[in-house]
Order: sequence, then C-alpha cells, then structure tokens
Amino acid sequence: MALIYVMQNLANIDAAHQALVYVMSGTDQAVYQNTFAFYSDNALLAWSALIVICSCELAAGGLMLKGALDMWKNRSGASSDFSASMKLAQIGASIGVFVWLGLFGVLGAALFQV
Repeated sequence: MALIYVMQNLANIDAAHQALVYVMSGTDQAVYQNTFAFYSDNALLAWSALIVICSCELAAGGLMLKGALDMWKNRSGASSDFSASMKLAQIGASIGVFVWLGLFGVLGAALFQV
C-alpha cells in the first residue's frame, strides 16, 4: 500500500504539490480561519513536506516488502529465524503509522483542520 501511495504521488507530482500548498495555506478554511501555528503558501515548504512524505512512504513500503520477503523465506525455518526476519517489516509498519497517523492524522487533520 505504501509503495502504491508513493508511486501515485510521483506520477501526479504537481497535483500532490498543489494539494499540499492548498492545505498548508489555509485557503478556503471556512471554520478554523485562525491557527495557533501557521498557514503558509510557500512552494518550497510544500516541496519539502512532499519530499518527507514520499521518502517516508518509500521507506515504509520498501522495508515492509523486504520484511515480508524475509518472513516468507524463513517461514519453514526455526521460529527464532522467523522472528528475527520480522524486524524490517515492523520498522516499515512503524514508519507507515508515523506517516498516516502522525503526519496526516495529527498534522494534516488537527493542525491544518482538513
């Protein structure tokens, strides 16, 4: 799933950037017009955020895929080998939680009220 998101973001890079500019600028924010933090339509800030998002999605997807392949490879082996092979998948899943819950759920939804 993470790799699909990053591929869609890269395939639609300008739209992804514009979506971040739109959200971060507070444009059309009818209910929460004031914020304790900031609104910004700075294109460089949006590009930076997009790089962080895509990098995290790529890392999450790549690590989960590698972890899943390692787990598949060790499925018939000793339980200790299988348990050790889960490490990358767990790290990738943790990065995924950070991206979608932390960045989008907390910063996107709570900070920018989207």
